[in-house]
Amino acid sequence: MPTELKAMPGVVEMIHGIPVADPYRWLEDRGSLDTERWIAEQRARYDAYFQELGSLEPLRSRISEFVDVETVDQIGKVRDRYFYRRRDVGRQQASIFVSDAQDRSERVLVDPSGMGPYTSVGIHRISPDGSLLAYELKQGGEHSSAIYVVEANTGTILPDHLDRGLARGFVFRNANDGFYYCHDLPNDTFNIEAHHAVLLHRLGTSSDDDRVLLRLPRDRSSKLLLKSDGQLLAATLFKEEAGRVTVDFYVARQDRDDSWRLVCEGVPAPFIPFVCCERLLAHRCQNAPNGEIVEIETASCLPIRVIVPEWQVPIKECIAVKDRLYLSYLVGTETVVRIWSANGDFLGALPLECGYTWRFPPRYADETDEFFLQRESFNEPGTLFSCRPPANELSIWSQRHAPSSISSITAGKVTYASKDGTEVLMTLVGQKDSCEFRDRPVIMTAYGGFGMTMTPQFSVFVSSMMELGFLFALPQIRGGGERGRDWHESARRRNRPVAFDDFIRAAEWLCEKGLTNPQKLAVFGGSNSGILVGAAITRRPDLFRAALFVASLLDMVRYHLFDRARVWAEEYGTADDPDDFRVLLGYSPYHQIRRDQNYPAALFICGDKDTRCNPAHSRKMAARLGDRPAQEYAILLDHSAERGHSPTMPLSVRVDSLTHRIAFLCHELGVPIPQEAIDDPTSR
Repeated sequence: MPTELKAMPGVVEMIHGIPVADPYRWLEDRGSLDTERWIAEQRARYDAYFQELGSLEPLRSRISEFVDVETVDQIGKVRDRYFYRRRDVGRQQASIFVSDAQDRSERVLVDPSGMGPYTSVGIHRISPDGSLLAYELKQGGEHSSAIYVVEANTGTILPDHLDRGLARGFVFRNANDGFYYCHDLPNDTFNIEAHHAVLLHRLGTSSDDDRVLLRLPRDRSSKLLLKSDGQLLAATLFKEEAGRVTVDFYVARQDRDDSWRLVCEGVPAPFIPFVCCERLLAHRCQNAPNGEIVEIETASCLPIRVIVPEWQVPIKECIAVKDRLYLSYLVGTETVVRIWSANGDFLGALPLECGYTWRFPPRYADETDEFFLQRESFNEPGTLFSCRPPANELSIWSQRHAPSSISSITAGKVTYASKDGTEVLMTLVGQKDSCEFRDRPVIMTAYGGFGMTMTPQFSVFVSSMMELGFLFALPQIRGGGERGRDWHESARRRNRPVAFDDFIRAAEWLCEKGLTNPQKLAVFGGSNSGILVGAAITRRPDLFRAALFVASLLDMVRYHLFDRARVWAEEYGTADDPDDFRVLLGYSPYHQIRRDQNYPAALFICGDKDTRCNPAHSRKMAARLGDRPAQEYAILLDHSAERGHSPTMPLSVRVDSLTHRIAFLCHELGVPIPQEAIDDPTSR
């Protein structure tokens, strides 16, 4: 039913000579009483919708079996200690642990349980000798965090900390008497005469006494990162000028931390300098489109030699462990990790099993003799492997478990022709033999942006839907990186509608082949993928029955005016450019809604602490969809004061949210919502 909204003044503005209506701009003002009242009305409508569905307890219980399992992440090793984050069964949030590398005896370092259900902690940095650990403290799903320091030996939390903000770099001094940092406070208020800065804090002193060591010009799009290796400190400044990103790089030594030297200036990105074995290396693409690792002469910034030559596909990640370089690549959707010595000798590749997604977890210390890889797939939620050079043998360090029914999930690939005839791959995932069934409920998503490759990953949401009989479809549309840089470029900026064509054509193919029909086809996405889903349902509302939006971009005419979204200008373009504007307006989901059209049922999930995809996108889109007599299917908004872009919500909230999302799609697609306990079919 249409949403009943109080009449509020809308806006019509001329942009490059074209009138653009924005009837719900007033919902951008989160602090207004009208917006607060409207959100309360949406919550009442949301609650009433799910009350009418009857008991959701059997479904909620099953979701808990998927979610409430022991999980281990954020692992690092320094000397004879492992540091990691773990959430035990029944706990709302994870705690930080330290354990002995020999006997695995462990103890809790930081437990957030007494700080409120929305407070979460995460490892940020470990000191070179493992005696100190810096950890992040977050409230809800906010992107920013405060940084605190705890003594690993005693568990004592020191008074020294950084206020909540965006941590751009944190380096413990080798003497353990302080730390270097670069930290942006929320809303860009951190401002030393409008400059970026690297500062030194001495433990036990007031933050007012922190010393500025390096000061650099700052603007809305610039970003300063701080890293280290041994005695060397490295600061990298990313700048955008006329749509072109360049890099300035500075170095200093800890024993002369106030003497910074400019190594290079204005180098075209991507250019990622780093230090290995006290030598300056850089990942660059200037003369090698797929990337290469070169050694840099610090006095002149000229390359001395190539350490890792360009390969057949782009470099995805590079880590240095002792005197080894480990580089990961994606060949199609398969991960390959190749090994090189710091002197440029090729040493082979890690033995990685195919059919999985492999990635390096974030690293929290420079000095370590062991590194980690995480493996997951559509039916494996995550296994953490450790690896030690030079043997390079993988051993399981921890493993997350899922209901045994997920082991019966299989995946296959099909090819279809897009609108312009380009062949696109699509992965179909479901219970064994599910692809042979006809006319079944299907959920579909894709990403199609920023050159990201969609590899096999575990999702509680998707796994639960497949257990209820859904088929999962994942087309590898253009805009991603599945076929290299050209695949990304073909749907970037003014070519973005190509990704929508690929996605819509995938849905048409599923219907043409009889695997589903428009009344049983749902789509979901978040962030960049939310644009895709929004464009799909506004272009072809007849092709889909329901849509799920999680923290999405939807007003593409004004997206760049929210928070720091302007940094995505190279991917989307902005309305400031007349040619970009015409393309953006032509597909912006919020602006493509017609008054006489019944659109698929939609559930929008957003929160006040999202500073990447501002929740105003979801509020405005939900309002414009719902406030029309032609809208017959449900338009719902799940708005939370604590939700943000980071997945740090407490266990109970995650279970409840997943239960409602799955119940919504089941109800709208005519799939029975379980009213009795869900049996694991493999246990019969």
